[in-house]
Amino acid sequence: LDAGIDHPFGKPTGYELVYDDKRYAPKAVVGLACRYSIERMLQPEEFSGGEAPGQANFVLRELGFTVVRKIEGDAVDDNLAVEEERKHRIGLWEKLKEKGGPSGVAPSVLRELGIYGGAQGIWVDKARTGQITKDGEGITVAVLHTGSSYADDLAEDCVIYHYHQTRRPASRDLAEVNATKAAGRLQLPFFVIAYPTPNSNVRDVKLGWVESWDDQSRTFLINFGNEPPTTQTADITEETPFVLATPEQRMKREVKVRAGQQRFKFQVFKRYGPKCVVCGLSVVGLLDAAHIRPKLADGSDDPRNGLVLCANHHRAFDAGLFGINPSTLEIQCLPDGPDRAALGITVDSVGHLPKSPHTDALAWMWAEWARHCPDLLGTGNPPA
Repeated sequence: LDAGIDHPFGKPTGYELVYDDKRYAPKAVVGLACRYSIERMLQPEEFSGGEAPGQANFVLRELGFTVVRKIEGDAVDDNLAVEEERKHRIGLWEKLKEKGGPSGVAPSVLRELGIYGGAQGIWVDKARTGQITKDGEGITVAVLHTGSSYADDLAEDCVIYHYHQTRRPASRDLAEVNATKAAGRLQLPFFVIAYPTPNSNVRDVKLGWVESWDDQSRTFLINFGNEPPTTQTADITEETPFVLATPEQRMKREVKVRAGQQRFKFQVFKRYGPKCVVCGLSVVGLLDAAHIRPKLADGSDDPRNGLVLCANHHRAFDAGLFGINPSTLEIQCLPDGPDRAALGITVDSVGHLPKSPHTDALAWMWAEWARHCPDLLGTGNPPA
């Protein structure tokens, strides 16, 4: 390749092989090297450049070569710096465990390791990571979740983390949000630091990865684990197959209501916006992600089986005080119950939403609702 030999391989796209400070297309390296093993060059269509056993990236790593993800946008021209930063953070994670972590850790240990700088919600080691991003603002190393404002957003497998809005200059808050987005785009892990109990003297630490973010609701979805998220579960489109019920959740009835709730909430807010769909309340701390087919009836966590409702209207919806016609999206109240005005519902339908709930979910709810009110439409049968 250095000699400029003609070959049918294109420029590297997803990954690069780094050797002697030069970068090469991994597939081209493997294809040309086969001249010395099978006496001919492999053609691009004969093999894959992927990560699975037997594919180019996997083979090269097994042989001791460095293969790194090719980054566009955030990184400057040194992608190797991103890979080194990833190794550095994983190394800090291992050191934290050697010191008795990741649970019940003294704040002094976190400062000693350089995991947290203290006195701020988002810790960006700008001196270390500022050179990796084009804007020079660096990449988030740790976020602090005290639980004082959004305690319910923290789960065992993930956390909904809210953008900061402090009394500092807005540009500083924005820089920290952008540094956290950079961690997501570059697939760099960081540390999520939580209080085991209010005013605790020790900290629990998780290794976090940005799975997605939503500027409208000003939140990140941060996944916990030793590896980055393999799927972007927040990016569900109208074409994604819809599953209304997941009956396998009956296996653990006692934890069924909360399992996956944080991820579901993030997806529902991202789909519909942070505003009650029937009254317009937009105070995020007073909003819920409501299941249309509820969890206790095996309802799935697909965001199309959800709605954003304020706490009052979530309770009214669950109590069956109003329903949504799946054909017209009109909000209808019980004939012998409180009307829309009495319930504080300010719209006639949910047709104003940028995206509608799935018809199957609304149809299930409508049939269940009408079953308890057979005279709803003047007949003894539930509406279709």
